[in-house]
Amino acid sequence: MIKHTFKLFCNEEGKIPKQASIDISEVLKTYTKKNVRITIEKWSNTRSALQNSWYWGVAVKMITEKLKESNPLKYAEITEESVHEWLKAQFLDKRLISIGGIEKELSGSTTELTTTNFMAYKDNIQQFATERLLLDIPDPVTDYKEVNK
Repeated sequence: MIKHTFKLFCNEEGKIPKQASIDISEVLKTYTKKNVRITIEKWSNTRSALQNSWYWGVAVKMITEKLKESNPLKYAEITEESVHEWLKAQFLDKRLISIGGIEKELSGSTTELTTTNFMAYKDNIQQFATERLLLDIPDPVTDYKEVNK
């Protein structure tokens, strides 16, 4: 399924730029004689590629390595994916899902976090790592030039 997303500015009269209207019409032409779903919501940026890279490449990786080093027998089978699932369960809001009358509580999704919410998630992970694992996880590098210093 192809999903088309447009980020538009709605002016004080509730109108969008003419070119945006043309672009949307062009996309809708590919769906002639088909039902389509159009959702309008306030735009918020989801976590950035930099935040995602930091999360998997630094935070999750460092926690996984620390656990394996601290107790190789207890944590021999731990994976980055299991650390990720634990962090979500610990620090993200839960949601109740019911399928066929069976309810399950699931952790939130890191991919759906806004950039602002991801920063709070990051802070919680860093605080936990410092206090409980004696592990100092650095902040994400925000500028490529910093990497080369």
